[in-house]
Amino acid sequence: MAERWLELLDSAWARWLEALDLVDPFRRDEKVLDNNWSIKDLVAHSLFWDAEVLTDIQRWRHGRPPVSNDWQRMNDENYAAHRDRPYDLIRVEMHLVHQIVRDAIAQLPADLPAELIERIAVDTWDHYDEHTQQIEAWLAK
Repeated sequence: MAERWLELLDSAWARWLEALDLVDPFRRDEKVLDNNWSIKDLVAHSLFWDAEVLTDIQRWRHGRPPVSNDWQRMNDENYAAHRDRPYDLIRVEMHLVHQIVRDAIAQLPADLPAELIERIAVDTWDHYDEHTQQIEAWLAK
């Protein structure tokens, strides 16, 4: 089962990186979404939610229940934390955390609880696809 999850993860990740690479470096701070997020903000957002997957996996491994996320507050705090950081540094961190997430998913057993699989999907491959589509739509304008 981990192989299927890795296929989904790798495919969505590749599309996400391709979309990011289409953005002219001079446009990375332009607002892409209605909430006034830029490409840089989306990269920081992706980094943040990948790290949350690691928290979910660790809690599961230690027999702890998942934490209910106040995702709006978390997004707002993450946006503020990364607002003044350089894009290139955020992008490097995104790649590093993604590799750790990928390695953690590769080690998961096939009999994961459905709730954990759903949380992983929502915060990784489904999430990358959502923001990839937003970037592609923005670029098409």
